[in-house]
Amino acid sequence: MTDSELDALLASLPPRSLESTVFNLANAYNEAAHATLAMLPKTGNADLAGPAIMCLSFSLELLLKFLRIVEADPTGSATYEQLHARGVNLRGHGYSTHFEELSDTMRARLADRYGRVVGRTVSVEEYRAALLSQGEEPFVQWRYVYEDRTMRHLELQQFLAVVKATGLAAQDERRRMAGARTRIMEYKLHSTE
Repeated sequence: MTDSELDALLASLPPRSLESTVFNLANAYNEAAHATLAMLPKTGNADLAGPAIMCLSFSLELLLKFLRIVEADPTGSATYEQLHARGVNLRGHGYSTHFEELSDTMRARLADRYGRVVGRTVSVEEYRAALLSQGEEPFVQWRYVYEDRTMRHLELQQFLAVVKATGLAAQDERRRMAGARTRIMEYKLHSTE
């Protein structure tokens, strides 16, 4: 792709709301992660694991931020600056910070979605434990994987299940917001196996 082709593609994007932009970016990072994970067995290049996990981690972070945006602005019309002025701080990579800012209802929806993905009833506390099982800020850890020379272990299937469940919960919220007004981008689902 040339510079001008990329510029034309980016220029073709229609104006979008903050919630739509964040959801679509989360979906794009999820897609990039799965494309990279699919390359691992084909290439045998273990260095691809870091970028794949980093993309999954950032997708999950963006999904949590999306859910916070939806709760703070059910109309989907607020800008980042307007939400910030209302005290909604979307900065930072910590999962627990963003999770704890969600309503009890939203946390219960996340636990329900996670339970459906893993095939059993899951409490909010169990979802939170699964969310944090890879660390508070896995995006940062995997972005700077070269700084720590120790071997990292990742429960990939569990992490994929958390990302999938959170993506489905976010998709549910997008549908709830959109109603019949517009067609929305679906969250791209991938097998957790």
